[in-house]
Amino acid sequence: MSDTSETPAATKSQGSDGPRRADKAKPWRTSRPGVALVAFTITAICIGIANAQAPAAPDLPEMLRAGRTSLDGGDWQRAQTLGQNALALAEREHGASGSPTAQALMLLAQAQAQLGQHDLALASLQRALTIRESLVDPDPAGLADSLRLLGLSHAALARYGLALQYLQRALDIDKEVPGADRPATTVLLGQLSAIRVRLGQYDQALALSRQALASSEKSFGPKHPGTATALEGLVSAQLE
Repeated sequence: MSDTSETPAATKSQGSDGPRRADKAKPWRTSRPGVALVAFTITAICIGIANAQAPAAPDLPEMLRAGRTSLDGGDWQRAQTLGQNALALAEREHGASGSPTAQALMLLAQAQAQLGQHDLALASLQRALTIRESLVDPDPAGLADSLRLLGLSHAALARYGLALQYLQRALDIDKEVPGADRPATTVLLGQLSAIRVRLGQYDQALALSRQALASSEKSFGPKHPGTATALEGLVSAQLE
């Protein structure tokens, strides 16, 4: 009798690509949700620590102080960069017509003038003056300073007539500032005298030099370098 036992049933077709492989584990999938929660928490903590350790961005007053320090130290390139950054920050926080914006423009203009960028300095100074004149309660000292620097910028371009107009306006406004014979007044008188000399107005220059010397002696004392400068201005005016 022939062997009628059946052969083992053939395995089901596994497809043309061979046996199906188990799906690879996805890195973002886990059967342990607690692990993912812990990982997320640790990441958040690390970000928080990094943010806490990052240095805070300087505020506007700090930036303006640093800019003035750079000006005093002769680092005019850094003063210009700080002035540009301060201007952007002031416009963002206080608007294009705010008083802090005028302060930033003044810093920027002084750096530009020291770098020989007189046209840019004039534009910055004129904008600062416009802002200060438009304020409800303008600061006389700030106005006088804007006008004084505008005059000096015009003088640097040999525009002595315009320089005289701005410096004279600055002196007229400066008289309204409390505290006669302030250091700023002494400087302004000396600068105005120098412009008068340039214009050949020697009598007026001599009178201004005498005022500058008297103001300097009262503000600084007879042995101060500022008084020596005022005296040199007087001698120069007398020799013309």
